[in-house]
Amino acid sequence: MIDIDLTFLATVVNFLLLTGLLTLILYRPVKKLLAERADRINNDMAKAREDRARAQGLVAEYEEKLAQLQKEMHDRIEEATLRGEAAKEEILQKARDEARRILESASLEADRIRREAWIKLRDDLVDLTMAACAKVAASGNIAVSEEEVRRALGEVVDAGGAGRC
Repeated sequence: MIDIDLTFLATVVNFLLLTGLLTLILYRPVKKLLAERADRINNDMAKAREDRARAQGLVAEYEEKLAQLQKEMHDRIEEATLRGEAAKEEILQKARDEARRILESASLEADRIRREAWIKLRDDLVDLTMAACAKVAASGNIAVSEEEVRRALGEVVDAGGAGRC
């Protein structure tokens, strides 16, 4: 049969005992430690993915709110611009109406002044003519030539209307 040496057998027993002890003392705790570390890393990675997804959701939400605020701001600016344009048109229309009213009033006033001037001119002309006629009649000459009327009118005008009736 096979001859087994005691040293060899002692080496095998030592090896098996050392392997068992190393397994109990080092391998299982290290394996457990590595498993816990792997679990912790996996948990941290899962949490990081969740945080990243939540952050991306918040970014999307804030971008949506920002776009909504920008649209609202644009709408308000547009509305204010339209209100400003409407107010401007209203003010311009009032100014045009006021200018038209002033022009009409000025035109009516100018017409009134012109009529009064014509009436005064006519009255003055009648007065001057009457004065000239009175002067001609005072001279006692009934047959009056055009030249005498012109001469008498010229005298009355030169005298500034003195001798009116």
